[in-house]
Amino acid sequence: MSATGRVYLLSSNQRTSGDRRYPLRKWLMTPVDCPESPAELQYNLAHAATHEIVDRTFRAIQTRFRCLDGTKGYLQYSPERSSSILLACCVLHNASLQSGLDAWTLERTDPLEPPESLEQRPEDRDSLAEDLRKQLILKHFS
Repeated sequence: MSATGRVYLLSSNQRTSGDRRYPLRKWLMTPVDCPESPAELQYNLAHAATHEIVDRTFRAIQTRFRCLDGTKGYLQYSPERSSSILLACCVLHNASLQSGLDAWTLERTDPLEPPESLEQRPEDRDSLAEDLRKQLILKHFS
């Protein structure tokens, strides 16, 4: 994600979610490693449900647009260009769904990549992001 994109996410109070493979950031919410309260557990359940929807959507789009599925290599472009290609595929996918052209699409059944449990390195810890996640959990899951 570009620095401009991060500034937008932060300034507009928007967040994105990532699985355990990614470090917690102010703009990237990840699951709580060892939930200790019912609120943290509820947050993790909501996070997992959201992640499943995103994962299922990516599988459907990868099925429709084989340049995204990785079987013949990955997009050999800059992250910015790859983001534009992915966005175009999403727009075309939504347009085809709205036009009733989804009957031929068979969803991939294999998961994208199972998240590995990675131990967080000390330099990956972001105390401001941890505080933000705690506030989010208190506000929405307590």
